[in-house]
Amino acid sequence: MSPKTPFGIDLLAIGPHPDDVEIFCGGVMIVMADLGYRTGIVDLTRGELASQGTVDERAREAALASEITGLAVRDNLGLPDAFIDPTPNSPHLPIVVGAIRRHRPELLLIPWIEERHPDHVAAAGLLTRAVFLAGLAKFATPGGETPFSPRQTLHYEMRHRMTPSLIVDTSKAWERKARAIACHASQITRKDE
Repeated sequence: MSPKTPFGIDLLAIGPHPDDVEIFCGGVMIVMADLGYRTGIVDLTRGELASQGTVDERAREAALASEITGLAVRDNLGLPDAFIDPTPNSPHLPIVVGAIRRHRPELLLIPWIEERHPDHVAAAGLLTRAVFLAGLAKFATPGGETPFSPRQTLHYEMRHRMTPSLIVDTSKAWERKARAIACHASQITRKDE
């Protein structure tokens, strides 16, 4: 008998809002799914404070985008939009750690630490801390999940340019990525008077 792998999903990307992963690393998600890897997205918030779109609309848009992207799983943690707390005593830490432990990704993608949007910066800080805490046996989560550490955690670029350590050719996925982004119509279509 071979030992069980400690990993669950092959690639998990976590984003602050329901459209962020599609916009900023959707091509990677599509390429990996096409190669047969199990991929997933965890959205930290429901995007309830967005100027356009309702929570229900955004959930429907995320579900449509998930189908196009080929995800095995999509989860939303329901953290408060515009109030992601990255501090060491954040009440959000056990929730995020629980999600990492539940999905057990071999490879985890999280936002880069520099960004103009405050939620994106806060998400990067919260996730960096959560990845470390997920491996600690004495850190408790609401669901009592078993400690777990991803094999590798990488940051994905958002609007702020960073020096990449890895580049994935996603040119063959650009049409599907564009369709996945288009699913988030409430966020990319202006409804100005």
